[in-house]
Amino acid sequence: MILKNTIRSKRRLFKNTPETGELRMLHSPNSMSFITDRGTYPEPNGPASDGIIALSFNKPLLVLVDFGDGTRTTYGTVPAIDSDGYLHHRFTLRQKGSSLLPGGFNAWEHPHHIYADWTTEAPTEHTVTIYYSGPEMTKISINEQRLPVQDFFFGFSQHPNLEQFSLISVTAGPVGNTFVALDLLNVHYCTRLVQLNISRCFNETSPYFGAIPEQLLSRPLRVLGFGDPGFEDKTFRDSNMDKIVRCKDTLETMSINYRIDEVNEFDPINGVNDPALPPNFVELTNLRSIYFGTTNYNETPALVNSMPWLTKVTTRGTSTTTGWGDLSNLTELVALEYDANPNLSPVVPAWLANTLKLKLISLQSSYRTTRPGAIDEMIRNLYERIIPLAPMLGVPEDPYRNVNFQCHYSVPGDATSVPSGTFQAPAGYVQAAEGIPGNNGINIGDDPLCTMSKERLWVLENQYGWICTFNE
Repeated sequence: MILKNTIRSKRRLFKNTPETGELRMLHSPNSMSFITDRGTYPEPNGPASDGIIALSFNKPLLVLVDFGDGTRTTYGTVPAIDSDGYLHHRFTLRQKGSSLLPGGFNAWEHPHHIYADWTTEAPTEHTVTIYYSGPEMTKISINEQRLPVQDFFFGFSQHPNLEQFSLISVTAGPVGNTFVALDLLNVHYCTRLVQLNISRCFNETSPYFGAIPEQLLSRPLRVLGFGDPGFEDKTFRDSNMDKIVRCKDTLETMSINYRIDEVNEFDPINGVNDPALPPNFVELTNLRSIYFGTTNYNETPALVNSMPWLTKVTTRGTSTTTGWGDLSNLTELVALEYDANPNLSPVVPAWLANTLKLKLISLQSSYRTTRPGAIDEMIRNLYERIIPLAPMLGVPEDPYRNVNFQCHYSVPGDATSVPSGTFQAPAGYVQAAEGIPGNNGINIGDDPLCTMSKERLWVLENQYGWICTFNE
């Protein structure tokens, strides 16, 4: 819902009227402001990015946006089940839609504002102000935006129900991030804050550049994301990575989103001297998912293998990653993602024989046309590893049955190789069937003609219940 606003006073706000369920005005609003010098708001920070500001509330509200060029627009929130499984009343501005609905936008999503008075030759500057009711806000996410260097004034004390605070990839241009100051003195008022992501958002002049603000680690965080270029030259002590363990009783998901230089030396943990991660990470026994994005690791850090309780490991967008690492101890692993790693080895590791609960293998955009034959080698190696482990007849819970396997391109403009062959049953194939004596099924066997990758994928889908996503 969008309503053109003719309000004269910026001091007005909207609130739900309990008696009628209608939305009404309320004085003393909360607001946040951003300076933009681009032709749209939000402006994406790159051609493959979106540019998003998303707010969620615990009740229906109206959000007033003053775009700074005389345009004020009032948006209604829309109820929707969020990724956390709970109902939130959502509002989003973005450049691109996130759904397959007509126009690509969900009901709570709205296209960015275009400035008619902006040109490349004469880029005008505008101040965008967003008015809303702070006590009802539950989430704020500012992602993939391009904004000039500035402070971010956010009154944590006015947001007592805030559960999620995310500033991700907010950049000032091709080089450098946006935000300098962020007042964290009153973050203790947000007693419900459990999800925090501050990745690639702080400018090099910010006191938070290259470090996790220590006061944020006093929260009972369940989700934590961090990382920027400033982490490259810091020890774990200086970056406060060694203090993440303060959240060990609650932390379930962690994302490391930039290079971590190997400038740290510690005593070995379980026989591993791994300068890539703090050694006390082995105390994070409630952690279930760990994500490495745009790091400089050659493979998954060795210390991860000392965290056998993990159920998901992701390494994404790293040209230096060539190996899979050793995850042989991760017997609880359900999801394994090595996406957008263009130099990842096609040699599938033998330790997959230990990860018998695995139901997602994602290698999106990792085997590209710049490496001819790599995707076929990977599929052959994977097939040969999996077939001895997976029963032809069984239930989805059986080892390596009903796996979601992804090896397609996922980044706009990316070129991922097409697997060889035709998606069809190989010669000599026999479908395994219940109740037929002696029919245990036949796959590719020794037939020398059945060497095409798409035939192998066909077998995985039809004999083992896999879902395979690949380029045609």
